[in-house]
Amino acid sequence: MDFSITDNISKEYKKIRPDHAKKFPEQVENIDNEHNALTIPPKESDGHFSILIDTKYFAESLEKDNNWAGTVAHELTHVYDFIEYANLIDCHDYDVILDLGKHWMFNIWTEFHAKAIGYYYVRKYTFKDIYDTSIIEHIMQSELPMHSQEMFESYHATNNAYTQMYAVAHFLGRLFIWEKLFPKYFTDAMIQELLGTNRWMLETYIFLKNHMKLDEAYRDFEELKDILRQNFQGF
Repeated sequence: MDFSITDNISKEYKKIRPDHAKKFPEQVENIDNEHNALTIPPKESDGHFSILIDTKYFAESLEKDNNWAGTVAHELTHVYDFIEYANLIDCHDYDVILDLGKHWMFNIWTEFHAKAIGYYYVRKYTFKDIYDTSIIEHIMQSELPMHSQEMFESYHATNNAYTQMYAVAHFLGRLFIWEKLFPKYFTDAMIQELLGTNRWMLETYIFLKNHMKLDEAYRDFEELKDILRQNFQGF
């Protein structure tokens, strides 16, 4: 695995995967506007994964918060997830897994999983006692409304189902950690009230939190697909 802190993620991406730059020129060109970090899989299963992190973001995070720790954990989780999934489906070409039309369920799962792991490490390195309930008021009055609004705005800013679910998966990953750390506050009833107006989102969350192991999730991906069909048509 190669790890690099760079001033230009897009430029480095083009060097590592020029084939992607030719195939998806607009997406690769806009990476710097959309991501502070990125994992690039090799084409073949015996190649090296590359993790790129934006220099400015990393330096600022080192000074003011611990988001960098979550970012590193998030991207490393993607690496391990991709390797495990490739083994599960006996795939020797990672570009096949990047095909959202064929492997969208995995990509949703790994975004949820990576966000949960990454956010856990943000809190682990931020608070002396990760279970300190004195932070609950701040979560309920500030963090939860802020991230709910971020998800809402990202979701409604596009008609692209893949982009919409990326935002949803990240929000649900964060919610999973809140529930794990503070189960007396993030109860089933509270979460149902939070997500209940979007039944498909609540069912997606229940599925994901009950399938934290990839092999178990993989066996039930058709169930996840059925849940998402309540909201997304045509797949």
